[in-house]
Amino acid sequence: MNSKVMAIVCALFLGGCSFDPRFHGDSSFTFQERIDIELAAQAIAKDTRTTPIEIVWDGDMSADHTIRNAKPPAEGAGGQYVDGSVYLEPDLGPWLRVVATHEFGHVLGLRHHGGHGVMAVPAEDEWTLEDLTECRRVLLCNEGEVLFSSKALLMD
Repeated sequence: MNSKVMAIVCALFLGGCSFDPRFHGDSSFTFQERIDIELAAQAIAKDTRTTPIEIVWDGDMSADHTIRNAKPPAEGAGGQYVDGSVYLEPDLGPWLRVVATHEFGHVLGLRHHGGHGVMAVPAEDEWTLEDLTECRRVLLCNEGEVLFSSKALLMD
């Protein structure tokens, strides 16, 4: 079941839950890169009020859900989520956390939007009202108070 369908089922029938697959991480990521990727998973979970994606750094690239230290299939992309795998361009440096957060947004069912923010192209490191609108579209964010990267934002 894809994450969008899961979010709808959770919201309508189960009173809320999260899409939380276990991802297997590529063992070629450095220790610091692993920390940045895990912080990205925690950030998207906090901003969408979902459970953080669990990452097991076992190098099992044959698993259904993987995080790969490899050039994404799309030309010129810094990252891409396709067929259950998050591809992160090697050597993203300080952009790794931003790109990983963006790709984890796709894991949760979020799409690109034309504004600024985490789900914009190119991605930014601050959540915006455009991100909130997209988050609400997939039924992850509700009306009322929503936390954005440790900042409270009161909505109508």
